[in-house]
Amino acid sequence: MRKITLKSSLSVIAVALLVSACANPTVKIKQGTPANLYNTAINLYKHKQDTQAQQYFSSIATQYPISQYAANSLVYLSYMNYKSSNYLKSLNYTAQYIKLFGQNGKNLNFILYTAGLDNVALNYNFLQHFFGVNPARHGTYLIQNAKRDFGYVVTYFPTSIYAQDAKNRIAYLTYQMALHDTYQIKYYFNRRAYVGAINLIQEMYATYPKLNLTYKMFPYLIASYKALHLTQNAEISTQIWEQHRNIKYPTYTSVPKTFVNLQLPKLPEVLHNYNYYNNASTNIQASTDPYASVAPKHVQP
Repeated sequence: MRKITLKSSLSVIAVALLVSACANPTVKIKQGTPANLYNTAINLYKHKQDTQAQQYFSSIATQYPISQYAANSLVYLSYMNYKSSNYLKSLNYTAQYIKLFGQNGKNLNFILYTAGLDNVALNYNFLQHFFGVNPARHGTYLIQNAKRDFGYVVTYFPTSIYAQDAKNRIAYLTYQMALHDTYQIKYYFNRRAYVGAINLIQEMYATYPKLNLTYKMFPYLIASYKALHLTQNAEISTQIWEQHRNIKYPTYTSVPKTFVNLQLPKLPEVLHNYNYYNNASTNIQASTDPYASVAPKHVQP
């Protein structure tokens, strides 16, 4: 069996990046009305000239940001980049869509679900897979973002084709976050940082009361209390552990098999309204948080 070294692995990655860069030449964007640019982008997309199509869609989104053309272009861009595994670019386009159109976005359901998929994919990226690194051992920032995105889908679009899958993914991501906590607890305990271990286990018990992972940490909790000579706390914890240790709660070691293939929404090829908003005086509030205007009062699935 061929031995894979770090040097050879990095060489493969470097070559892959170089080939990717050479395969994506810059196309000179022809001047024209937003309608003409949009039609050109659609035609390029239909003929599977994705690189050129993306450059036209990107130009539309940049030149005419508050327009139906831009909204649809951002949908195309997020979808195309996700499908080609450019998750960070896809996530940037979803954030741009959310920031510009928020609750008024006609394809907000699709955008939020795509953002969730992007965050999941970025959390378990190529390098981690290549070197066999468990993503649960690292930070949970991307997992938290994915849960937020899927949570919006479940809450505001409960009848959409993505709702059930989003719900299942939330359960899986919750399990991953709990698994991350177990690594931290063992780290503290093995270094005799018993107070830190106790605090984390108590937080797990409050946050994940119906996960077996939580009760697998109770022996560490009991031992930590005993090490600190907190006998009564150890006895109470033992009683709770005995009550739950044999209960089989659902486990989510992998995403439940209800995955829905990401589908590009049916977008019109001909647009009759330039401005995205019916009211020309609509003000878009600039925000450092693109999700500031996501939660709609009334939405249609």
